[in-house]
Amino acid sequence: MANDIGTAETAKTKKEYKHPDFPERSLERLRKDAEGFSLDDHLVALLFKEPFYADIIRFHHTASTQKIPTAGVLFKDDIMKMWWNPLFLAAYNAEHVCGIL
Repeated sequence: MANDIGTAETAKTKKEYKHPDFPERSLERLRKDAEGFSLDDHLVALLFKEPFYADIIRFHHTASTQKIPTAGVLFKDDIMKMWWNPLFLAAYNAEHVCGIL
């Protein structure tokens, strides 16, 4: 899964990213948190915690992007895709990420 943290594209954003729940955190701290973040680890944990979602999680596609401020899901042409901003998700603890998923 590609991760676009720190690319030239993110440096050209019109305004600095502010986390909706943690606006006091600096962009530098959000980026540092996002460096070690793995969505796959949280998806696997969710599979064990909530096996009901196993089929959904196994067959959806994910894409890391900073073009959106939080996360979103689209189901089109029999494909489910989730876009997520690593600066957004990495700011939360594992329990909150599980809840968002």
